[in-house]
Amino acid sequence: MAGPKGALFGPEDFGTLLVHAGGRWKLWREREGSVDLHHNDDHEIYSVACWVKEKSQGHCLVLGCNSGRVQIWNAASAELVARGEAFRKFAHGQSAGVAALAAAPERRGTFFAASRGTVEIMEVGILDGMTRSSFKSGKIGACALAVASGKIDWLLSASWDATPLKLWRLPEPGAELSNLKKAEQRLRPPGNMVTAADLCSVGKKLYALCADGTTQVEVFDISSSAEPSKTPMSSSRVLSCHERIVSAAFAPGGETDTLRVTAHGTTLVVCWSFDRGVDSSTRTVMPVFTVSKAELGGSILATRGPSSLQLQLLLAHGPSAQPRFSLVQLAILSKSFQRDAFSGSMCATLCGLQPLLTPLRPLIYDRAIAQVQGRLEMGDLVEVCDWNGTVVALGVYNPSSMYRVRLLLNGYSGEQPDLLDILQQRLEMAIRTRRLLGLPKAGVDEAYRLVNGEGDNLSGLIIDVYGSVAVIRAAAAWVELHRSTVEAALRRVGLAVDRVVWRRSSAHLHQDGWTKRETDSDAEDEEEDTEFVVVEAGLRCWVRPAGGQKTGLYLDQRENRKLIRSLVSRQEAPRVLDLCCYHGAFALAALAGGASSVTAVDSSAEALQMAERNAQLNGFDSLKLEQSDVASFMERAAEEKQEYDVIILDPPKLAPSRRPSAFAKAERKYMALNEAAMRLVRHDGGLLLTCTCSAAMTQSGRFVDVARAAAQAARFACALSPSSGRPWQGPVAVLLLALAALGTSERRAALMLVILLYMGVGFLADSIEVYGGAMEFQKPLALPLGPLPLWFLALWANFGCVAEYLLLFRPYLVGCAFLGCIFGPLAYLGGEELKALQIHGRFGLGMVALEWSLCFPLLVAVADWCLAPKALAAHD
Repeated sequence: MAGPKGALFGPEDFGTLLVHAGGRWKLWREREGSVDLHHNDDHEIYSVACWVKEKSQGHCLVLGCNSGRVQIWNAASAELVARGEAFRKFAHGQSAGVAALAAAPERRGTFFAASRGTVEIMEVGILDGMTRSSFKSGKIGACALAVASGKIDWLLSASWDATPLKLWRLPEPGAELSNLKKAEQRLRPPGNMVTAADLCSVGKKLYALCADGTTQVEVFDISSSAEPSKTPMSSSRVLSCHERIVSAAFAPGGETDTLRVTAHGTTLVVCWSFDRGVDSSTRTVMPVFTVSKAELGGSILATRGPSSLQLQLLLAHGPSAQPRFSLVQLAILSKSFQRDAFSGSMCATLCGLQPLLTPLRPLIYDRAIAQVQGRLEMGDLVEVCDWNGTVVALGVYNPSSMYRVRLLLNGYSGEQPDLLDILQQRLEMAIRTRRLLGLPKAGVDEAYRLVNGEGDNLSGLIIDVYGSVAVIRAAAAWVELHRSTVEAALRRVGLAVDRVVWRRSSAHLHQDGWTKRETDSDAEDEEEDTEFVVVEAGLRCWVRPAGGQKTGLYLDQRENRKLIRSLVSRQEAPRVLDLCCYHGAFALAALAGGASSVTAVDSSAEALQMAERNAQLNGFDSLKLEQSDVASFMERAAEEKQEYDVIILDPPKLAPSRRPSAFAKAERKYMALNEAAMRLVRHDGGLLLTCTCSAAMTQSGRFVDVARAAAQAARFACALSPSSGRPWQGPVAVLLLALAALGTSERRAALMLVILLYMGVGFLADSIEVYGGAMEFQKPLALPLGPLPLWFLALWANFGCVAEYLLLFRPYLVGCAFLGCIFGPLAYLGGEELKALQIHGRFGLGMVALEWSLCFPLLVAVADWCLAPKALAAHD
C-alpha cells in the first residue's frame, strides 16, 4: 500500500480513521487495526470521502469516484450499501469526478455532492445512491461543501477559482432544490483558491470558515449581517499560524460564548479559541496551542475533536499508510469554572497541550505528564511510562522547566542503568559516528563537535573538541547538576584530551530554572584569556574557549566553510564579502579557496582583531577588516555600487522564541538583511550563503520563504537548492527520437540534413537572442562555441526529427507562423522552469515569439522541399 494521500476521522462514537493511500481507502480503528473496503470495480479511483448516518444502517461511508459515481459503504460491516451514477449524466464529456461531499442532517437521509466538470450540486439518497434533487451553484463547479443544521438547514459551497463562497438556505427534507436560484449570502474568499471550508450553527448564530492553503484561516460571522449584499462579506476573524493549512474545521461544543477551530498541516496541529463577539481590535487571532510533527514522530494525517472542554483531541500520524494515534489533553478555561478545574495559580486562556508520551521525541512537556509518582527533584533520573504502565524510556526530570523530562534512553530491559552508564553509552556512540566521518584527522581536522544535544540523544549537552582540549557547554539544568558525572563519563570513554573546559549557557540555564547553589562549582574554570591554536580543514585558527562566543569557534558551520572554499575555488579570483564574520573563519576559507580579496565585517573590534591574527597565522594578506553594523555597511556599499562574487551572511540569533511578536520582528530583520545582501551580489551572476542560527526560525520552516521574499524584493534571481539535472533529459530524449525517426524514414540522408539544419538555425537564432539581451542560459550547460545549452539544441532537433510527419498536415506559412508565435514562448517558459535559462520579461517573450514566427515557416518550407514527395506518397 502506497503512502497516505489523505485521511478523515469518523464520528466520535465510532472511533475510526479513514486513510486514503494509493487507489484505495482503508478503515482503521485505534484498537482493532484495519478493515479493507473491498469493491467490485477494480478500475474505480476514489477521490473524496465523507461520513453520514442513517437510521437503519448506522454510520456509513460515502466515497466519491473520479468516474462520477458514488459508493455508500456500511462502516461497521464493510459492505457496499448502494452505488449511484451521480454526475455521469451531467458531465457532457467533461471530467465528472466527484470533488466534494458533505453529510446532510440525519433526518434528510441524504448527502450532498459536487463535481469537477459540472456546476451541479446534488442531494443523493444514502440507501439507494439515487439523486433526489439538484441545483446549479453558479458558473464554476464547487470544490468544497459544508452543512450546518438547526431549525434551518444551511449549505456552504466554495468554487475552484476566486469567486465568492455561497451560503444556501435548504428547503424542508423531500422538497426540490431546483428553486435555489440565489444564495442567501456571499463570502469573500481569502485567496485564489479554497482548500477547506466548514459551517457551524451555535444557537441562533451561524459561522463559516475557509482556508486557501496558506498560513491563515478566515472566519465569517454570517449572523452579524441580516441582509445579503452585492458586495461579498468580509471575514470577522483571521486565524494565523506559521504552517500552511491542509485542513481546518470548527470544534463543536464547549462554552456558548467561545468558538474553537482546529487545523493541521503536514507538520503542525493548531488550535484557536476566541470569543464569538466581533471585536476589531482582536481581528487577528493567534493559536492557543500547537503540536508539531517532531513531537509526534511522523507526518500528521488528521485530527478529531474536541467536542467538550475536557475531551482529548485525537491525532493520527505516522510515516506510512498505517497510522499511529495520540491523545492530546485539552483544557481551556473560562472564568465560570476556572477555580473548579485547577487549584493554585490562575491560568490564562490555555492551560496546556501535549500528545501521548512516546519515546520518539527527546523532550516531554509538562502537560504531557498525566501522573508523577514519588517526590522528584530537579535532575532526578526517572522512568517514563505509557498509558498502560509500560516503561518506554529513561530521562532526567526538571519540575521548573517547560521541558519536564529530557529523554536519554529509549527502552531498556533488565535493571535500570545509572546515569554514568547511560552517558558512557551515548558518548561511545558519538565517538564511533565521528570516526566514520573521518574525525578527527591529525594536522588537518582537529576541531569538531563530538556531542550535538538532541542529535546525539543528550538534550542540553554540547561537547566540542579542539585538538587536546574538550569544551563542555551546559545548556540544561541536569548537565550542571551532574557536572562530575559528565566529566567522569568523558574520562571513561578514553577521549584523547588533556584538558576539559566547562562553559555555561546562562540564558538557557535560566530558562530551564537553574540557579547556582553554594555547593556548585564556580563558572567557567579557565581564564578568559587562555587561548591556543587549532587546525580545521588545514587552516590554523586561534581559539579562546572560555572567553569567546559559544565554545570559541562556530563548529556547527564547519561543513559550510568547506562548501564556501569549494565554491570560491571554482571561480577566477572572486571578491568575497563576509558579513558578521566573528573570528573570520568563513573569510579564511574563502582566501584558502583563491579569493582575490575578502572584506570581513563585524561590529566587534575584539572579534576583528582575532580575525586579523588568524589571517596572519595562515599567511593571508588580502583580508580587509571593517568594524561596522552590517546593515549600515551594506547600505553604504550599495550607494557606492560595490558588487561581490560571493557573500556570506551569518547573523546572530534574531528570533529568540516563537512568540508571534518576536517572530514577526525577526522575520522583518532577516528579510531586510537578505534583501540588502542580495543587492550587493554581482548582477551577472554571484553566490549568497545566508544562514540562521535561530531554532525558532528553522523549526517553523519559514526561513526559505523569507529568503524567497527577499529575493523578489531585491529582484534577485536565485536557486535555493541544487539543480536537479533535468535539463539533460532533453539531449537523451532527442537521441532516442532521432534514432526512431531515422529508422522509419525512407529518406534518411535528407532527414538527417533537416535535423542539422534545424539545430543550426536554432543555434544562430538563440545566440542572437542572448546577445540582444532577451534571455540568458545557465552557464554550466553552455557549449564552448556559444551560449546555447544542449537542452535547446535538443529542442530544435526534436522538430527536425518529426518534420517528416508534420508535413502530412501541410499547415504552411501562415499556419506555421501562428503556431511558432504560440509554441515558441511556451517551450522556452518550460525551459525556464527547468532552470535552463532565464527570459528577461515581456521583451524577452516578445523576441522569442518573433524568432519562432519567422524561423518556423522557413524551416517547414525547407523540410517540405526535402521530404514532402516521399511523405505524401506514403500518405496517399
